[in-house]
Amino acid sequence: MRKLFKNVNMFILIPVLLLGGLIFTMSAFKNAHPERYDTIYYFNGTDNSKIQNVTSWSTTFDNTKYLCGSDTETLCKIQVPAGQTLQSYLQSHTDEMIIENALSRREDK
Repeated sequence: MRKLFKNVNMFILIPVLLLGGLIFTMSAFKNAHPERYDTIYYFNGTDNSKIQNVTSWSTTFDNTKYLCGSDTETLCKIQVPAGQTLQSYLQSHTDEMIIENALSRREDK
């Protein structure tokens, strides 16, 4: 009877230990903080007076209407740091700061 009880315990104990080891191993290699990336936003407003308007920005660029890399005053794109929304970025920066930190300017085609 005692031998049978030991065998039953081993049949339960071994799978539990293997499962526990598998769970520990999987969680040890799981990235607790997923990698985040900065987001590029393109300005689609008509002039810089609309910089603070969230709807004046897009993550896609219309290259049929605009040409980035110009030496004009109108913004082309900005880079919003990872973990920050466009709205919080715009609210925490003045127009002058946004213009100064812009990655490039644009001209209309």
